Formats: sequence, structure tokens, C-alpha cells
Amino acid sequence: MKTLATCVARGGVRSIVITIGIVAIGASVTRAQDYFVDQRNDGFTPGTYYSIPLNEPIGQEFTPSLDHVDVVDLYISAQVQTLIQLLIHEGTIHGDVIGGATTDVVWPTAPPARFEFASSVELVPGELYVIEVQADSQCFLGVAPAQTDPYSGGDLIIVGHVYNGFDAWFREGVWDVSSAQMSTWGAIKALYER
Repeated sequence: MKTLATCVARGGVRSIVITIGIVAIGASVTRAQDYFVDQRNDGFTPGTYYSIPLNEPIGQEFTPSLDHVDVVDLYISAQVQTLIQLLIHEGTIHGDVIGGATTDVVWPTAPPARFEFASSVELVPGELYVIEVQADSQCFLGVAPAQTDPYSGGDLIIVGHVYNGFDAWFREGVWDVSSAQMSTWGAIKALYER
């Protein structure tokens, strides 16, 4: 599927519907390329994009089953080289910031955008956290929500408000799952299945 990113001025269109994909989620810790995924909503090609600068604060809630996070992937698209900042908040998008990372998104780069923390961000398994993204450019960037609420551990946040039933495309996880404390038998089983 092709994606489209369009520059918009402040006060312009807040979202553009492009395509709608198929949705699937994973329920346990699995390996994604070079790290172990704890929480994910990545089984689809995004169908909607929201401007990050026009919809700040914007992000995705998640409920980890592991006690820390090392890396986050988001489906972000940009037409110009853009520095993106990612923050992890406790509880709500206005909660305390407990971690942060930045990455450059260069057009044309195939998503996802990878954010790696300098050191592990400590989490409490089963508690709610928020991934917030911020952009240094007014050019359109996208976080891609699915319209069928595929992720039960949280919701999309747009302009600081929770949008029940919508979720961003994301993955979060750890470099080494053996160093993580897990909260579910399914997560422990994932270690054995490696």
C-alpha cells in the first residue's frame, strides 16, 4: 500500500484518511528483528495519519508486562528530514516524564521510526504509561491509528485527549528479555520458545 504525507499549515486539516489495513495484535513477548517486543499494535498498514505538530500532545497509552523498556518503534512518515522526540509518561500524557529518546526521520524512509533509550526506562508491569511524540517541524508527520481498537492495553491520545477505540501503530520492548521481570506466564513461556 502507498502512503501519503502532506504539509499543512497550523489551523489546517488535522487528519487525512489514506487507506485502511488489516488489524492484528500480539499478546506475549516475541522477537522483532533485534529486540524482544513486549507490547505491540503492528499487524496492519496504517489507514489514517495525524499531524504531530497540529495535534500535540499526541501519543499512545500502553500497559507493559515487563519491568522496563529499551526501544520503541512508531509508524511515522515525513516529507522532510525531521527530528522526532519520544517521551514516556507515567499514567497520562500529562504525567511525569520517566524517559526520552530522539531519532531523525528522513524522507523517503520506510517506517517504522526507531527510538532507542540511552538506558533502560524502568516500568511497573500492569501500570499505564504513555508514549508521546513531538516534532521539530511544522511539516505533516503521522501517527497511524487503527479504527477497530485492536490494542486493549491503552488508547490513542490526540490534543491531550484519550480517543477510546483508536490506537497507534507501535511496538515497545527490551534488548534482552532475560534481564526483565515479567508479569505473566505467557511472557515467561516466550523465553522458553526462543
